[in-house]
Amino acid sequence: MAIDNNLARCPWAEGDEKMARYHDEVWSVPVHDDQKLGKGARAINQNVLVFTNDNIDKLLMERHIGAKVRRGGGRTKGPAMRTKEDDDRFKLAFVKLLERDNK
Repeated sequence: MAIDNNLARCPWAEGDEKMARYHDEVWSVPVHDDQKLGKGARAINQNVLVFTNDNIDKLLMERHIGAKVRRGGGRTKGPAMRTKEDDDRFKLAFVKLLERDNK
């Protein structure tokens, strides 16, 4: 499938065909049940945290607690403004994750 260069993409996906393809076919596709990953799947968040069996329970609990606070009228701190360095760090970590899985 050809890459559509007219699509708007996140900065980390620009200028690299593999990253653009991932952005278009995976990253930007809505997920309606985010509690499931395929067996052997890898997930990485925007801050370069790779979700593993060792940390997923803690992360889901933090998410649950934050949602509970917000439902109760409380406020939680949002993410900091992303920088080019954040995008570069994400791209490097993501490529390393892909390369590790393809060995």
